[in-house]
Amino acid sequence: MNISEMQKLIDWLMDGGRSAAGPTRFMAETCERMVAAGLPLWRVGIFVRTLHPDIYGRNFIWKPGAEVEVGTVDYKILESPDFHTSPLIIVFQQGLEVRARIDDPASKRFPIIEELRAEGVTDYIAMPLPFINGTVNASSWTTKQPGGFTDEQLAALRRIVTPLARVIEIISLTRTAASLLDTYVGNRAGERILGGQIRRGHTETMNAAIWLSDLRGFTALSDRCSRVLEAAHESRASVADMHYPIGEAVERFRFGVALHVGRILYGNIGGGNRLDFTCIGPAVNLAARLEKIASRLHRTVVASEGFAGICRGGWSDLGEFPVAGFSKAARVYGLVDETPAN
Repeated sequence: MNISEMQKLIDWLMDGGRSAAGPTRFMAETCERMVAAGLPLWRVGIFVRTLHPDIYGRNFIWKPGAEVEVGTVDYKILESPDFHTSPLIIVFQQGLEVRARIDDPASKRFPIIEELRAEGVTDYIAMPLPFINGTVNASSWTTKQPGGFTDEQLAALRRIVTPLARVIEIISLTRTAASLLDTYVGNRAGERILGGQIRRGHTETMNAAIWLSDLRGFTALSDRCSRVLEAAHESRASVADMHYPIGEAVERFRFGVALHVGRILYGNIGGGNRLDFTCIGPAVNLAARLEKIASRLHRTVVASEGFAGICRGGWSDLGEFPVAGFSKAARVYGLVDETPAN
């Protein structure tokens, strides 16, 4: 073991691995520095759980001379036989270290060991990566060194794991924050919030196509008029296929969409310590009123005169209607191919 290189690695980790740009480069540089310090690594895996409605966790796999492989797993892995026969489940559930030497008959209880044997691996060890909040994630380390890892090499691995876990936790928390923001407010708003646009009044004015819909509870936004209309057609067809039985009757979902274009104020709106990253303005208010008109006319999709004028074709003039809160009546257009529902 090269004690000097090992200390440089630990110092680098304690300083946050700043020379590495991004998680994959951090993984590669960490493993390369470990090899330079005398650790005969073959395959290294980092397995981190995430806070995401669809993704259970992410994995990073390093091998010498290859790009770091990044993958995700969904919650189905919890039902997978492979997961339940893996050493990693012991690490995740019990926070224990698991070693499986290829020449040890007891290691045969882990199917992955036979796969590693075929690659020429001689030793495998899985170690917990404990986070400050109590969450336990996992790492796995393998070697092709004859006889497996030495006691000195195992001691070095255990010494590295603690500062490594701290950096991985920071990377993971940053990614989790970004992922949750994308999930709840959308990626464009999420980027702005993480970029520091968090104070009340941090807004911008823009021209936008406005989609206001009510599935009684379905909302979407778009910034291209042709895509908005295409999406409205697709949504109408998809919702038409949705139904549910009530006794002997069949009830179908109904929804309405109002399409409009205009200037909006987009950003942090609210008061005190309660903010919402949203859009407001007269154009948004008009879209909301048009959606109510769609309901009264038993129409699925209606558009303002402004939207129909930009996205031409396929519209029929439904007439002018008074709009609450506006001094002028609004001319409303409906899709030519739509027959009003009863």
